[in-house]
Amino acid sequence: MRESIDSAPAPTLPWTNPWKVTLAGILARRPGSALLEIGPLGLLDRFGAVHLDGAQVGFDGEPRDWSKVTGVRLRNARELLTSDSVEQEVDRIRPLLPPVPGRKKLLMYLAKNLALVLMTALDQGDDALSREIVAEIRYRGPIPGSRLGDRPALFAAAVLSLRPDINEALIAEAERREIKVTPAA
Repeated sequence: MRESIDSAPAPTLPWTNPWKVTLAGILARRPGSALLEIGPLGLLDRFGAVHLDGAQVGFDGEPRDWSKVTGVRLRNARELLTSDSVEQEVDRIRPLLPPVPGRKKLLMYLAKNLALVLMTALDQGDDALSREIVAEIRYRGPIPGSRLGDRPALFAAAVLSLRPDINEALIAEAERREIKVTPAA
């Protein structure tokens, strides 16, 4: 799993193309992946993705225009990568999948691979787990004056922890745009 995550291309400045890393893309890189036999892998983007480029930023299939971003908050990676994360993810994903034959098998496959992603992230050691990663992207809502936030789910948090270059690129782009970056308390 670590090799698949490490082999994902890094975001590069200046931005020339939309950039993202997804759960489907990582799983497809793994040798013998069952996902190679499953139809459109892009459907999994809403369960695990980090989007980052010069126009948009976001997690899990919900990129937002940078022009709407009002702040970025950081937290300690260990706070986001908990042993309850896999169960929370399965509970979040279950209602998003239509009740069709094979749903349970797909959920089990996703849970197994999300657990592997979590264990890979937790296996980094204390120094890496105490690193501050992006824990929330705040943005203006559709109603004037409203503020909303996107938080990374398990896959996105693990990728930000395992790939400091991605986390740093997101923070650097926010700072370049003079968006407030709030460190962990």
